[in-house]
Amino acid sequence: PSDILVAIDSGAPSRPVGNDKQAIEAWVAAKAGSAATVKAYTREAIRLLLWLNHERGGSSFGHMTLLDCRDYMAFLQHIPAHWMSRVRAQPCSPGWAPFRGPLSTRSVRQTITIVVSMFHWLQASGYIAQNPWLLVNQKIGDDRQERVLQSKALSEVATREVIAFCQNKLPEPAA
Repeated sequence: PSDILVAIDSGAPSRPVGNDKQAIEAWVAAKAGSAATVKAYTREAIRLLLWLNHERGGSSFGHMTLLDCRDYMAFLQHIPAHWMSRVRAQPCSPGWAPFRGPLSTRSVRQTITIVVSMFHWLQASGYIAQNPWLLVNQKIGDDRQERVLQSKALSEVATREVIAFCQNKLPEPAA
């Protein structure tokens, strides 16, 4: 992406942002309200950037596609072993990897929410022209409502109706 001016926060002067790392820093500075949020936002943005560099041949936020978004969501749900640290190591030291282990469903959902939020901000700031995350179904297949709709089980009300019907029938061999 070309250099653009992005306001870091309401009181700071604008400064040029010319790469994804600087864009992450500007987004975190503008949006994070606590130390925990700064840590979570930075971690998830850097993980995506590392994934783009290692799995997509050095791609950038501005070049992400719909397929990249879908593949990253699948990656988060099935993180390869070589992306997981074998020891508690500091970033960039021997044995370090971006993940400590597989992510829980809740963590995958939170990661996607953070990344989508970042892309909304990056587009609004003018850093990226298009936001591919707007085109992606962000559900990860475990939503309770989805399970109910896809289930072949009867609802509790329907089960009671079937039991009441069977109990009220005269005894028959077929019953």
